[in-house]
Amino acid sequence: MPLPTTARRAAEAPIAGQSVGSLTTSERVRLDPSPAFLLSCSPESYELSEIDGEPVYLPTVQKHDVSPGSNGVDKGGGIAHLASNLHTRGQVLIQPHQCPGDLTPDGAPGYLRRYEGTQGAIHLEAWVQVVKAPGNKHAAQLTKPNEQLFRKWRLWLMETGAVPFPSEDWIQRYEDRLGERALRRATQASAPEVKAQRAAEADAQLKRSRKARAAVEVANG
Repeated sequence: MPLPTTARRAAEAPIAGQSVGSLTTSERVRLDPSPAFLLSCSPESYELSEIDGEPVYLPTVQKHDVSPGSNGVDKGGGIAHLASNLHTRGQVLIQPHQCPGDLTPDGAPGYLRRYEGTQGAIHLEAWVQVVKAPGNKHAAQLTKPNEQLFRKWRLWLMETGAVPFPSEDWIQRYEDRLGERALRRATQASAPEVKAQRAAEADAQLKRSRKARAAVEVANG
Protein backbone atom coordinates (compact mmCIF):
# COMPACT_ATOMS: atom_id res chain seq x y z
CA MET A 1 0.00 0.00 0.00
CA PRO A 2 1.69 3.27 -1.08
CA LEU A 3 2.03 6.20 1.27
CA PRO A 4 -0.16 9.25 0.64
CA THR A 5 1.78 12.04 -1.09
CA THR A 6 2.02 14.31 1.96
CA ALA A 7 3.15 11.45 4.21
CA ARG A 8 5.70 10.31 1.63
CA ARG A 9 7.22 13.77 1.38
CA ALA A 10 7.49 14.05 5.14
CA ALA A 11 9.03 10.59 5.33
CA GLU A 12 11.76 11.49 2.86
CA ALA A 13 13.25 14.06 5.23
CA PRO A 14 16.01 12.81 7.60
CA ILE A 15 15.19 12.91 11.31
CA ALA A 16 17.00 15.55 13.36
CA GLY A 17 16.49 16.35 17.01
CA GLN A 18 17.10 19.58 18.86
CA SER A 19 19.69 20.35 21.52
CA VAL A 20 17.34 21.61 24.20
CA GLY A 21 16.66 20.93 27.82
CA SER A 22 17.98 22.01 31.18
CA LEU A 23 21.61 21.86 30.04
CA THR A 24 23.09 24.43 27.69
CA THR A 25 23.81 23.34 24.14
CA SER A 26 27.57 23.78 24.73
CA GLU A 27 27.69 21.11 27.45
CA ARG A 28 28.40 17.49 26.60
CA VAL A 29 26.33 15.03 28.56
CA ARG A 30 27.88 12.00 30.24
CA LEU A 31 25.24 9.47 29.28
CA ASP A 32 25.29 6.53 26.91
CA PRO A 33 24.50 7.54 23.31
CA SER A 34 21.10 6.61 21.90
CA PRO A 35 19.80 6.80 18.31
CA ALA A 36 17.16 9.07 16.89
CA PHE A 37 13.69 7.56 16.74
CA LEU A 38 10.15 7.96 15.51
CA LEU A 39 6.95 7.18 17.37
CA SER A 40 3.89 5.46 16.00
CA CYS A 41 0.45 4.38 17.23
CA SER A 42 -1.81 1.52 16.23
CA PRO A 43 -5.59 2.02 15.88
CA GLU A 44 -5.94 -1.40 17.53
CA SER A 45 -3.88 -0.68 20.65
CA TYR A 46 -5.18 1.51 23.47
CA GLU A 47 -5.08 1.54 27.24
CA LEU A 48 -7.47 2.70 29.92
CA SER A 49 -5.67 5.55 31.66
CA GLU A 50 -6.46 8.71 33.58
CA ILE A 51 -6.06 12.47 33.06
CA ASP A 52 -6.84 14.94 35.84
CA GLY A 53 -8.70 12.24 37.71
CA GLU A 54 -10.92 11.27 34.79
CA PRO A 55 -10.72 7.87 33.05
CA VAL A 56 -9.77 8.05 29.38
CA TYR A 57 -8.72 5.72 26.60
CA LEU A 58 -5.30 6.59 25.17
CA PRO A 59 -3.35 5.13 22.25
CA THR A 60 -0.25 3.17 23.11
CA VAL A 61 3.00 4.36 21.55
CA GLN A 62 5.73 2.36 19.82
CA LYS A 63 9.30 3.63 19.33
CA HIS A 64 11.26 2.95 16.13
CA ASP A 65 15.03 3.35 15.84
CA VAL A 66 15.87 5.46 12.77
CA SER A 67 19.63 4.93 12.64
CA PRO A 68 20.80 5.33 9.02
CA GLY A 69 21.21 1.99 7.26
CA SER A 70 18.93 -0.05 9.55
CA ASN A 71 15.27 -0.70 10.28
CA GLY A 72 14.09 0.52 6.89
CA VAL A 73 16.09 3.77 7.08
CA ASP A 74 18.39 4.52 4.16
CA LYS A 75 22.03 5.50 4.62
CA GLY A 76 21.16 9.16 4.17
CA GLY A 77 18.66 9.06 7.02
CA GLY A 78 15.52 8.97 4.84
CA ILE A 79 12.66 6.99 6.37
CA ALA A 80 10.36 6.45 3.39
CA HIS A 81 10.70 2.64 3.53
CA LEU A 82 10.12 2.49 7.28
CA ALA A 83 7.11 4.78 6.98
CA SER A 84 5.69 2.63 4.17
CA ASN A 85 6.08 -0.53 6.26
CA LEU A 86 4.29 1.07 9.21
CA HIS A 87 1.52 2.33 6.95
CA THR A 88 1.06 -1.15 5.46
CA ARG A 89 0.69 -2.61 8.96
CA GLY A 90 -1.97 -0.02 9.75
CA GLN A 91 0.17 1.95 12.17
CA VAL A 92 0.03 5.72 12.29
CA LEU A 93 3.43 7.38 12.01
CA ILE A 94 3.76 10.41 14.28
CA GLN A 95 6.18 13.00 12.94
CA PRO A 96 8.52 14.63 15.52
CA HIS A 97 6.90 18.05 15.09
CA GLN A 98 3.46 16.69 16.04
CA CYS A 99 3.56 17.85 19.63
CA PRO A 100 2.74 21.39 20.83
CA GLY A 101 5.05 23.12 23.28
CA ASP A 102 2.45 23.33 26.01
CA LEU A 103 2.52 19.52 26.26
CA THR A 104 6.26 19.22 26.94
CA PRO A 105 8.10 19.97 30.20
CA ASP A 106 10.55 22.40 28.57
CA GLY A 107 7.85 24.23 26.60
CA ALA A 108 9.46 23.50 23.23
CA PRO A 109 7.42 21.84 20.45
CA GLY A 110 8.17 18.36 19.14
CA TYR A 111 8.65 15.06 20.93
CA LEU A 112 12.29 14.39 20.02
CA ARG A 113 15.18 15.88 21.98
CA ARG A 114 18.86 15.65 21.08
CA TYR A 115 21.76 16.17 23.47
CA GLU A 116 25.46 16.11 22.64
CA GLY A 117 27.05 13.34 24.68
CA THR A 118 30.68 12.69 25.49
CA GLN A 119 30.45 9.47 23.46
CA GLY A 120 27.89 10.49 20.85
CA ALA A 121 24.46 11.99 20.38
CA ILE A 122 21.71 11.20 22.87
CA HIS A 123 18.08 11.18 21.70
CA LEU A 124 15.26 11.21 24.21
CA GLU A 125 11.52 11.72 24.30
CA ALA A 126 10.59 15.27 25.30
CA TRP A 127 8.92 14.09 28.52
CA VAL A 128 12.27 12.95 29.93
CA GLN A 129 14.84 15.66 30.64
CA VAL A 130 18.58 15.67 31.25
CA VAL A 131 19.62 17.52 34.40
CA LYS A 132 22.84 17.95 36.31
CA ALA A 133 23.40 15.30 38.96
CA PRO A 134 23.47 16.78 42.46
CA GLY A 135 26.91 17.05 43.98
CA ASN A 136 28.80 16.47 40.74
CA LYS A 137 29.04 19.29 38.22
CA HIS A 138 30.36 16.95 35.53
CA ALA A 139 27.66 14.29 35.82
CA ALA A 140 24.14 14.20 34.40
CA GLN A 141 21.03 12.16 35.05
CA LEU A 142 17.56 11.68 33.58
CA THR A 143 14.39 12.86 35.25
CA LYS A 144 11.38 10.59 35.56
CA PRO A 145 9.03 10.93 32.58
CA ASN A 146 6.33 13.57 32.95
CA GLU A 147 3.48 11.08 32.68
CA GLN A 148 0.72 13.68 32.93
CA LEU A 149 1.94 15.66 29.91
CA PHE A 150 2.68 12.43 28.03
CA ARG A 151 -0.92 11.31 28.56
CA LYS A 152 -2.29 14.70 27.53
CA TRP A 153 -0.20 14.53 24.35
CA ARG A 154 -1.69 11.16 23.44
CA LEU A 155 -5.17 12.56 24.02
CA TRP A 156 -4.21 15.54 21.83
CA LEU A 157 -3.25 13.13 19.03
CA MET A 158 -6.81 11.77 19.02
CA GLU A 159 -8.49 15.14 19.45
CA THR A 160 -6.60 16.56 16.44
CA GLY A 161 -7.34 13.51 14.28
CA ALA A 162 -3.73 12.36 14.02
CA VAL A 163 -4.76 9.07 15.64
CA PRO A 164 -8.36 7.78 15.72
CA PHE A 165 -10.30 7.26 18.91
CA PRO A 166 -10.87 3.57 19.74
CA SER A 167 -13.77 2.02 17.86
CA GLU A 168 -16.93 0.76 19.55
CA ASP A 169 -15.92 -2.80 18.63
CA TRP A 170 -12.50 -2.39 20.27
CA ILE A 171 -14.01 -0.99 23.48
CA GLN A 172 -16.59 -3.79 23.61
CA ARG A 173 -13.83 -6.42 23.25
CA TYR A 174 -11.86 -4.68 25.98
CA GLU A 175 -14.82 -4.66 28.37
CA ASP A 176 -15.56 -8.31 27.57
CA ARG A 177 -11.97 -9.17 28.55
CA LEU A 178 -12.38 -7.22 31.79
CA GLY A 179 -15.46 -9.26 32.64
CA GLU A 180 -13.78 -12.57 31.82
CA ARG A 181 -10.72 -11.69 33.90
CA ALA A 182 -12.87 -10.62 36.85
CA LEU A 183 -14.77 -13.91 36.71
CA ARG A 184 -11.54 -15.94 36.68
CA ARG A 185 -10.09 -14.05 39.63
CA ALA A 186 -13.28 -14.41 41.64
CA THR A 187 -13.55 -18.17 41.06
CA GLN A 188 -9.88 -18.69 41.91
CA ALA A 189 -10.27 -17.03 45.31
CA SER A 190 -11.22 -19.26 48.23
CA ALA A 191 -11.92 -16.78 51.02
CA PRO A 192 -15.25 -14.91 50.76
CA GLU A 193 -13.62 -11.59 51.69
CA VAL A 194 -11.08 -11.99 48.87
CA LYS A 195 -13.85 -12.74 46.39
CA ALA A 196 -15.74 -9.66 47.54
CA GLN A 197 -12.65 -7.47 47.23
CA ARG A 198 -11.88 -8.72 43.74
CA ALA A 199 -15.47 -8.29 42.66
CA ALA A 200 -15.40 -4.69 43.90
CA GLU A 201 -12.14 -4.01 42.05
CA ALA A 202 -13.55 -5.46 38.83
CA ASP A 203 -16.72 -3.43 39.18
CA ALA A 204 -14.72 -0.23 39.70
CA GLN A 205 -12.59 -0.96 36.63
CA LEU A 206 -15.68 -1.60 34.52
CA LYS A 207 -17.23 1.67 35.69
CA ARG A 208 -14.04 3.52 34.68
CA SER A 209 -14.14 1.85 31.29
CA ARG A 210 -17.76 2.85 30.71
CA LYS A 211 -17.04 6.44 31.72
CA ALA A 212 -14.12 6.58 29.30
CA ARG A 213 -16.33 4.98 26.65
CA ALA A 214 -18.91 7.75 27.08
CA ALA A 215 -16.19 10.34 26.47
CA VAL A 216 -15.21 8.57 23.24
CA GLU A 217 -18.83 8.51 22.08
CA VAL A 218 -19.07 12.26 22.66
CA ALA A 219 -15.82 12.87 20.78
CA ASN A 220 -16.99 10.74 17.85
CA GLY A 221 -20.30 12.66 17.75
